Amino acid sequence: MRQTAVAGAATANMEPGFRLDPFAMPVRQTSLPDSPAFILDRQRAVLRRPLGGQQATMTVPVSAYAGVSVRIEPVGTAGDIRVVVELMHDDPALTLPLVVASAPEDAAADWIAWGRALNLPLLVVESDGTVRMTAARMG
Repeated sequence: MRQTAVAGAATANMEPGFRLDPFAMPVRQTSLPDSPAFILDRQRAVLRRPLGGQQATMTVPVSAYAGVSVRIEPVGTAGDIRVVVELMHDDPALTLPLVVASAPEDAAADWIAWGRALNLPLLVVESDGTVRMTAARMG
């Protein structure tokens, strides 16, 4: 799988320390700025976001997602990083943040667990935006 990803706007300004638990589904995210509120279970994501001055609700089947992605981003100038695990969709507006951590080892287990829980491929987003699949479905 080779495609170019657009870094998720929902995680661009997020600080490390955000985590949804893949073992406690359904999970609910309502607190992140610049991210839709959503409920996620093994079959679907139900998103709520502003549209034309009102709240729109959209249901997206988990099977419509490309996979569970991980990317590492530099933060500041001191060599710090942010590791972001997302439920990646071809439409960046539907990509959902799952984990934001400051160390790869903190996010790695969750990245694998989310892939297994949702039966989706594990994806790596390279620094140039290229997305590659690392393993077959994890279910």
